Amino acid sequence: MKSNKEIKNLLEKDSLKLRIKFEKDYPKLQGLTQAKLIQVIIKQFEELEEVFLNYDAKQSDGLYYQFNFKPKDLVIFLVFADYDTYRMFTTVRRYTPNKYAYYKRNVGKQFEIVRG
Repeated sequence: MKSNKEIKNLLEKDSLKLRIKFEKDYPKLQGLTQAKLIQVIIKQFEELEEVFLNYDAKQSDGLYYQFNFKPKDLVIFLVFADYDTYRMFTTVRRYTPNKYAYYKRNVGKQFEIVRG
């Protein structure tokens, strides 16, 4: 049986795990449960091609996520990869200086992929 201290340490360790969250499942995730963050780019939303946005927003239920950005809004473009299978996916997140710094300092690190 684990002591209270051991349980607390396990819980703290788990809460420090890096996660990327998605409201729903997306085909682009290809069933992955974890992936390494390999690129972080800042773009204006209007710079992203419509064909890319359609790919990125398609949900497993066939519906499309509705982006809520103005054309000049800055967004963070993230690229993740699974080194074992060479599967990759992207995601677009709202830019804030704190979010950008968080992702930049975690490039090369493994993220758990959380759905729902």
